[in-house]
Amino acid sequence: MKQYISIKNYRWKIYEDINVVRLLRLFFAELLGTAILVFLGCMADVLLESKIQIAFAFGFGAMVAIETFINTSGANINPAVSIGLFIMGRNALIDLPLYIIGQFVGGIAGHALMMIILSKDDENNYVSVKGVPCCCPIKGSYVGDYPACLCEFFLTFLWVVAIGAAYDWRNRDRLDSVSARIGLVITGLYLAGASISGASMNPARALGPSVNNHFFDDFYWIYYVGPLMGGIIGSVFYRALFQIPEPGVDDVET
Repeated sequence: MKQYISIKNYRWKIYEDINVVRLLRLFFAELLGTAILVFLGCMADVLLESKIQIAFAFGFGAMVAIETFINTSGANINPAVSIGLFIMGRNALIDLPLYIIGQFVGGIAGHALMMIILSKDDENNYVSVKGVPCCCPIKGSYVGDYPACLCEFFLTFLWVVAIGAAYDWRNRDRLDSVSARIGLVITGLYLAGASISGASMNPARALGPSVNNHFFDDFYWIYYVGPLMGGIIGSVFYRALFQIPEPGVDDVET
């Protein structure tokens, strides 16, 4: 049984059946999906030099996670996306803590698995070249904190708007390709912002390397504030301007 709160013509899902099996599946789907994203993307970040290769690794990592878990949890793999999908009326408020905790734990686990596999030489080489521990996002050397935060905001804004469009009922006949489309969106966004902010766009992706390396630089707030605000504003923007009810259905769903 689902319960909603409605304000004018908008409705938000507050409650969904508290079924222990459903909640465990949701939690572990987000944990494993985020771990896949971070593991594959960070392995490329450490072992490859080309930004194009790294961008595709993160995009393909998201593609694998979404293809695997979209039918279980929606494969949000990003706290900003989970909050955005709640604002767009698709995630239940009561489920948000499980989404976000699962994603943060998954980010830590995916990075930890990468560190187990990497050799000490790979790790030392990365630190000597980039000046930060393995796979910690890093902004451009001449980029200020606020421009980098703004970059993270706009990149995540575009990610969440793309998610809203992909899940729109008008795209229902093309949902079989949603993993590929979102993966390519992430690839493009990474290429655009990697040299400016590091193109993290995901607090869970930023937290994993930071926790495992005990590395929290002064500017790391940008990887939480920028994406979370981008997710919130992006979802409000899409819902207010572009999201329309399906004919015969009240607001988002029955």
